[in-house]
Amino acid sequence: MLLIDKPPAPYPFTMLFKVFPRDQVNTPSGRHSVTFFYGNNGKFQYDSGYANSYYGAQPYPIPAPGGPGKWEIAAGQNFGTSTDRVTRDSSSNLGSDKAADAPYIGFNRWYSQAFTARDAGPVYEHRFYVDLPSTAPANRITSERFSDWQHPPWPAIVMGQTPDNGMGLSWGGEIRWEEANEIIRGVQIYDALLTEAEIIARAQCETDSCVLSVCASDPPCPWFLNMNPTPTDIADKSGRGHHATWVGPGRPRLWTNGTAAAAPAISGVSATNVSTSGATIDWTTDQSSDSQVEYGTTISYGQVTSVDPALVTSHSMTLGSLAEGTTYHYRARSKDVSGNAGLSGDYTFTTSSSADTTPPVVSAVTATNVAAANATIQWATNEPADSQVEYGTTVSYGQITALDTARVASHSMHLTALVSGTTYHFRARSRDAAGHLAIGEDSTFTTSVAASQTAPRASYAFTEAAGTSTADGSGNEFDGALVNGPMWTSGHGGSAILFDGVNDKVTLPSTLDVPTLPFTLEAWIRPTSRAGWRAIFSKRAAFSAAGMRLDLGLRPTVGSVYAITYRSMLYFSYVPALNAWTHVAIVADASGTKLYINGTLQQTLGALLLGTDSTAPVAIGSTGDNHDPFEGTIDDLRLYDRALTQGEIQSDMNTSLP
Repeated sequence: MLLIDKPPAPYPFTMLFKVFPRDQVNTPSGRHSVTFFYGNNGKFQYDSGYANSYYGAQPYPIPAPGGPGKWEIAAGQNFGTSTDRVTRDSSSNLGSDKAADAPYIGFNRWYSQAFTARDAGPVYEHRFYVDLPSTAPANRITSERFSDWQHPPWPAIVMGQTPDNGMGLSWGGEIRWEEANEIIRGVQIYDALLTEAEIIARAQCETDSCVLSVCASDPPCPWFLNMNPTPTDIADKSGRGHHATWVGPGRPRLWTNGTAAAAPAISGVSATNVSTSGATIDWTTDQSSDSQVEYGTTISYGQVTSVDPALVTSHSMTLGSLAEGTTYHYRARSKDVSGNAGLSGDYTFTTSSSADTTPPVVSAVTATNVAAANATIQWATNEPADSQVEYGTTVSYGQITALDTARVASHSMHLTALVSGTTYHFRARSRDAAGHLAIGEDSTFTTSVAASQTAPRASYAFTEAAGTSTADGSGNEFDGALVNGPMWTSGHGGSAILFDGVNDKVTLPSTLDVPTLPFTLEAWIRPTSRAGWRAIFSKRAAFSAAGMRLDLGLRPTVGSVYAITYRSMLYFSYVPALNAWTHVAIVADASGTKLYINGTLQQTLGALLLGTDSTAPVAIGSTGDNHDPFEGTIDDLRLYDRALTQGEIQSDMNTSLP
């Protein structure tokens, strides 16, 4: 039974529910199939002629005391029954009874129902709406009783059962006494009297959120709510904390659209810690279930572990007293809270021989066929063993391949979904038939960069050596124009551009943008002054969050490298030397902003927050709005829309742009 303890006072009171009454032919004669009962949490008895229960609502079984197959409400000692019958008529709910094997019209379908209790004083009216949205007289039952009746000492609501038959026992003390033979959902309880319009609006809801949405615009809201309860979720969804509990040894089954819920799905079955006399069987299920293992030396098994009743999704059972050097068949069993049982396929393991006391030796570990997104790890062992690889971007690894249980001496595992241009740590794992595990030493490989990612977004070699324009070597046609007379001079490799620190600059198309992280900017620079702000690369119309993307350059006086966006002010500590060539690379991604000097990582600061102006002017050697002119020489400037690795930065540093 579902128990809701300490419910609201009986007047005023409204309860809505959806019920699917099933054929009652197996219900003992004269007993009801109770949807809910509001009464005493404990002994059910009559005090001074009045029951210490409030009321109930239930479809009758066949036969029933008040007529064949009718709906009923009980309020104290007053009863009300429906005009229309639930059963036994092939054309309508009225008419004479048919043969016992006639179709049971009215059962095996959903009803939306409601119960209200009204304090009219001195008469208390109880009303049962049998088949909403109809509120016609034929679809409602009314019962009255006077106010001089006994209140239960410990009020409670139960669903699916009533108190026992006055035997002084707790709920359900007598087997099958008025137990529900039906499916129940859509439970709503209100500590208020809802109007018929409010009842109909809420009865049409199918989800908790629908009820809460309706009540937000048309109060009141429910005291208890769970539109789709399950055996493992009977919590109050109203937000008021009136959670229900299960009472009794049984649990209901979960039903969906009138069909039983699926049994637990079992996966990941494996045997670990295999020794001369034991093994551990592990598996997972898609829902919380108990644990049990069948095992034996043949497919017929013949032995079974005790059931571990704990309901979990990760299972582990230990087998003992096994024969050494023997192959065992086994399979996993798991049963959910409703008794639905799942069964795995057949698996085998072989216990080790007492002569085998050492793990295998792992050797010749190599990474081959390394590409942008995959690699193959190969190794050897001195005895047959299974295969598995741990891998990740640190020595903590974090990822592991599926276990290949085939025992071999030459091993090969394929890694996929890797990140291009990334260094990976990895180590091999192999376990022999005796269960001894060997783990290889840490090794590394670096994935290649996909061809589509290698080209920069824009690049400037400044090889023209004369004229007022410079070409974008990326092929994306972000060609530059020399403005205010920057001079051509010898560079780090070939020619370069000398900026006078007054107003020289190279303007680039404003369509060149750095819209998101990551990005990388590289350049050879030869500064000759630290007197002011010295911009190397800029996209800005004004120094504001909405007027720029970013500025990259050198700070005044101290001369250290900066990356600023108005929203972020990142100042690195490294100061490039004056009158000397320095290769500077700034790599910005969501994890942080790195400064590489001459191919070596110098410092990492926080993530850069880019400005929002996508159309701001772009310049080399100055800001887009003509501030912070660079004084010195710039050569081989590259801009990428990805984060370069240290190896790629070193390759660019050592290779002049053509």
